[in-house]
Amino acid sequence: MQDDEKYKKIKEALDKLHKQRNKNYKMENEISKESTKDLETYLNLKNKLILNKLDLKNPKKSNPIDYDKNPITIKDFNTIFDFIICLLIYIIGSALLLFWNPGNTGQLSINAQVFVILPMMLLPSIMPYIKYGNKRFIILENDNIKFMQKDKIIEMIDLNSKFELYKTFENYYHKSQEPKTLDRAFGWLFRPIDICFLVVSKFFYHIVKGGSYRLFDSVIIFQDDKIINILINSNEEYEKIRTFFMSKFDIDINSAEKYISKIPYSDENID
Repeated sequence: MQDDEKYKKIKEALDKLHKQRNKNYKMENEISKESTKDLETYLNLKNKLILNKLDLKNPKKSNPIDYDKNPITIKDFNTIFDFIICLLIYIIGSALLLFWNPGNTGQLSINAQVFVILPMMLLPSIMPYIKYGNKRFIILENDNIKFMQKDKIIEMIDLNSKFELYKTFENYYHKSQEPKTLDRAFGWLFRPIDICFLVVSKFFYHIVKGGSYRLFDSVIIFQDDKIINILINSNEEYEKIRTFFMSKFDIDINSAEKYISKIPYSDENID
């Protein structure tokens, strides 16, 4: 009888142990399944985030824009900087003449003549702004970029052909501004002063317009002998132009090479 009771107790203990092992196995299996689900969920979310980032970097894949139906139009104010520079030169020159006056009538006569002659000398540089300051704009479409004056195409770049793009602060916007012989020979002597005046004029321009100032505020595009300079007037325009080149050519204007000329440009000659 005692042996039977011992056997019975041993059997109950073994059964209990077996049931506990089965229970543990089921729990481990459920935990493993839940962990697998969690891991799959995590990986799916991670993959979605990666794809979203790729789409943001390449808008062409995520949200292509038809720029023929919805072209980007940018007002062109590149002519205003020569106007501002000439105005600064006239103010500074006039101030120097007023303060530098020995008191003799001959000197006063010379000063009066300079007051008249100086504006006449600066006239070729300020006339483009006076005539066309608010009548020019840039249009970006699927296959081309146009530089317009009213309804007339001044220049057009074919985006299906090879072109070069740089970021710049230059107001070099047309091939007629190509430096003349004297500019090429001696222009580099005055280039530092020219750059200072240009940067100052652009700083005042952006501050007055209420936009944020960036030194390299333009995108300049070369194709053969053609040139188009897109002056960016606001953060909104910057984002539109950046998206345009990113989506179509995978070019980030923010990291584009810089373009700075070693010699000054001539006044434009556009009919």
